[in-house]
Amino acid sequence: MIKKVEIAGVMLDNYNVREILSEIEKDMGSSLMKTIEEVDMAMILNAEKDEHYKEVLENLSFSIMAETGILSAIGENSTQRYHEIENNLFFEEFFKRVERNRKKVFIIGKSVDKIEQFRGVLEQEFPEIIIANTSALDDCVGAYESVINDINAAGADVVFSIIPSPEQEMFLKEYQGLINAGMWYGIGENKKITPNHGIWNKIKNIVRFKRFHKTLISLEELDFEKEVIK
Repeated sequence: MIKKVEIAGVMLDNYNVREILSEIEKDMGSSLMKTIEEVDMAMILNAEKDEHYKEVLENLSFSIMAETGILSAIGENSTQRYHEIENNLFFEEFFKRVERNRKKVFIIGKSVDKIEQFRGVLEQEFPEIIIANTSALDDCVGAYESVINDINAAGADVVFSIIPSPEQEMFLKEYQGLINAGMWYGIGENKKITPNHGIWNKIKNIVRFKRFHKTLISLEELDFEKEVIK
């Protein structure tokens, strides 16, 4: 079921995290790159003034509300939705799936410093994530075709964009048809992602330890059986 809401003349998706992930997974079979972006109030205000920018936002495969102020503006009072946005739940659940399914990620941003900052967060929170390569627009001379070539050469499944808006959306509009990746996920440059160190990593470490311990016991039992046979 398509769920949309209009704010300041801009149509956005209005799903909770579970619903949007389900919609994304249902759409995986398409050969076209899926475009996902987190949308904040500044982007909505920019779209209100710029029809071309508005068109990019409304043509996204999936738009994710990135600020609780948007929920307030549309009269949404679900505590679950506020919790999801405040805790970056879509970001976390999305990259859990990327990590679990061994998808290759290509990070694209404005500067090397910003890229390394976000790369550090991803590798800390999702230790088994595969970062295929990265590219900083500041390092490009002239057009960005070399960036597109790097993305395609890396065989990336997901392009993770931290280019600041509105440059992010203009880049997407210009080069979307040339990118071979299955998914574009843009969050802009200013999103605050605090490393969780969290529960998710602790759970994964416990699972890994239990598997290791079980394997160790099996090997010890095998050695014991060999000794008995001798």
